[in-house]
Amino acid sequence: MAKIIDIIFGPLDGIQKLFRRLVKFIICMMVAFLLHDQLTVYLTRINSDYLVELAEKQKAANALLAPFGSRLEFCVETQPNSDGTTEFPACTLIGSSLTVVGFRVQKDGEKEREFSSILSKHYFLPPGVANPSVEHSLHSVMRTIEGHALVPQSKIKPSSKAELCAGTARKLTDAQCGVSDEIETHLAIILQKNIIGGYRMATLFVGSIQFLTITIFLLAILEAAGRYLRWVAPKPTLVSEQAVRTGKVGESEIHYDENELRNYRESRVRAIEDRLIYRALATEARVSTSEKLGTTEPPDRLAFSNAARTSLADYLSFMRQESESTLESLHTTNEVMLKLAFAGTILGIGDALFAARNLDVADPVGKVLVKAEMFGGIGTAFGTTLLGVILSMLLSVILQAVSSSWSSRMERSYEYAIALADSVATLEQTKRKTILASFIKPAPILSAGRGGNLLLRALLTIGGGVIILLIIGSYFVLFRKELLATLPSLPW
Repeated sequence: MAKIIDIIFGPLDGIQKLFRRLVKFIICMMVAFLLHDQLTVYLTRINSDYLVELAEKQKAANALLAPFGSRLEFCVETQPNSDGTTEFPACTLIGSSLTVVGFRVQKDGEKEREFSSILSKHYFLPPGVANPSVEHSLHSVMRTIEGHALVPQSKIKPSSKAELCAGTARKLTDAQCGVSDEIETHLAIILQKNIIGGYRMATLFVGSIQFLTITIFLLAILEAAGRYLRWVAPKPTLVSEQAVRTGKVGESEIHYDENELRNYRESRVRAIEDRLIYRALATEARVSTSEKLGTTEPPDRLAFSNAARTSLADYLSFMRQESESTLESLHTTNEVMLKLAFAGTILGIGDALFAARNLDVADPVGKVLVKAEMFGGIGTAFGTTLLGVILSMLLSVILQAVSSSWSSRMERSYEYAIALADSVATLEQTKRKTILASFIKPAPILSAGRGGNLLLRALLTIGGGVIILLIIGSYFVLFRKELLATLPSLPW
């Protein structure tokens, strides 16, 4: 298990490191897609009770529109009832957009009109990732009804000269506006508050930027867990974990069997306690072989302690720098994730400002739609920041927990290593030499990409590209429908 952890999270160089990062990123992207997809389904699914109520309100509205020879129809993304029937016709995928809830105003004898989207999901790259959008508000729906349903076919005017109950200089009659007010009363709660208001959460937490933010967050969590398993979690083998916890020192607590020491030297995954203890005892072993030391016991014991303390202090400083540099890339990832969220905000606000160019159109209904698009874009923009900030705070807490655990483990191990070195220095000379003789050989510092399971490393090097291609190929096979729907909307 230690070898597997080292291969996945240990130091590597060159093409192995590149392939490993790509594989991790793609795996995190697949997991993020599953999470994002489930979140999309949950947040964009219209409550069945709302649909039942909407059907009742549609009947009431059509009763009011019947004298005008008009009718109001809603469509809903396919959501069959338990008996297999549906309350509304299904909205279809048009290009790269799917209407979740749509409406149309139809006059008797008129050619069937297309549904206009109230709520929609746009599919851009990556394929299968939905970008929810609110296209219409209750205000724009009502202005559409007034401009088409409440006016006789022969008196329908061009959009620039439309007569509405609000937003135009020329108004409809009091009777027509009274019907409009009644219809709006029927639709106000169910459509505006429940359906459109409930969909608002989807526009905040679902989208391409949010998907990438979740992917980076999962990658950072994976790397944080890997660093904990690789550097902090390993248990000591040169002494018992119980001895470190209780601070018990002595000859009986040291495991200096040759096999155990050889395994430690050859291992790339070493416990913090083992590293400091081996360093202290190896230093004392080298001091004991020095010809410059005196032969009297007090100076000998003092030399052991001073040499071990000096060496451990230097090594502890190195380990602190090692922990900081190891976690530094994760803090950078956290910053990248947060900046990506802010980039989503800038894009959303930019889209809203770009839509504002159409505010000077003569069509009053068109102006209402532009305003709805602007407000929806701004709201979605701040949704990317909201998700990014939430995940960034969560990641910061996790990284702080790993860093704190790492630091406290080092400090506790450092104190124990000093106490153990002092206890060895006070042993009778023969026992001391017997123990220190096992530590005279320094543990090698294995460079990145060396040692470990060579077969697995070879597979990682040679098969990394194949694994990446298989994952990407599977992704496009599973979501080829969304990809084919996306391609016509691309610039090329």
